[in-house]
Amino acid sequence: MNLINNRSTLFILIAMILMAASVGAQTTSPRSWYSGTGSATGKSMEEIRIEALNNARSDALQKAGIEVSAGTLSLKSEGNNGLIDFFSEFAESSTRGLILDERDVRFDRPEPLDSTYTVYRVIAHVEVQVGAPQGKPDPAFKVTLSSARETYMEYEPATLNVNSTESGYLTILDIHGDSINVLFPNVIDQKNYLSANTDFVFPPSKAYSLEFETDKGTSSSADIIIAIVTKDDVPFPNINKVGLERSRLLLGEKTLTTYAKWLYRIPLDRRSFDRRLIQVQKKSN
Repeated sequence: MNLINNRSTLFILIAMILMAASVGAQTTSPRSWYSGTGSATGKSMEEIRIEALNNARSDALQKAGIEVSAGTLSLKSEGNNGLIDFFSEFAESSTRGLILDERDVRFDRPEPLDSTYTVYRVIAHVEVQVGAPQGKPDPAFKVTLSSARETYMEYEPATLNVNSTESGYLTILDIHGDSINVLFPNVIDQKNYLSANTDFVFPPSKAYSLEFETDKGTSSSADIIIAIVTKDDVPFPNINKVGLERSRLLLGEKTLTTYAKWLYRIPLDRRSFDRRLIQVQKKSN
């Protein structure tokens, strides 16, 4: 069966009866709120809204005293040379501060920049709550994530390879736009303990495959895959609702703050990660 990576449906499964365990959210101490403003220009309203919001988040982090450089820290897509999402630079800043919550997200009215009304400028505003993680990174704790290729055709089976210098619990996340889905562990493969210096291949069984889809109306898109190993068993908050629709397992999407609150629970010396950008090309008719 197939494990298809898109925004609403993640797994196509044989199983007919599914169970999910929920993880309670951690209570964090009150933190200060910081406001940020960012802008972006382009033709795709959805893309420039996301980029403007990401720039607003970066601005708020900098006001909180956390240095973030979108130009040097963010993974970029060769297809559009634009910022894919905030998660790549967020990961870089996670050793100094995490966005634990957001509020008052708003956008100014789009401003057309040409007479044909095809290029627009959008300004975004956001308030973020920032928390500093505990501990210091362990320089000997390294995670390596790789794939056979950087570019896949739509619906072409892909494989991921993970190796860690320390034993721990592996979580593989797919970041697309402003949402997160957990690829592993899942309801079929729940055992995620990884021994040190041992290669792990995902998917680990032939019960499903990993495939990617392009965004609707586009010829290409990109996903960021993140592999995180934690020395302690700290499960990522799982799906809010589990159901089957035509043999597909529906999973609730997670957000930046869900990811941040999860990382916030784990001291820096108890976790390590690696990430890869996967380009997806639409099949020609």
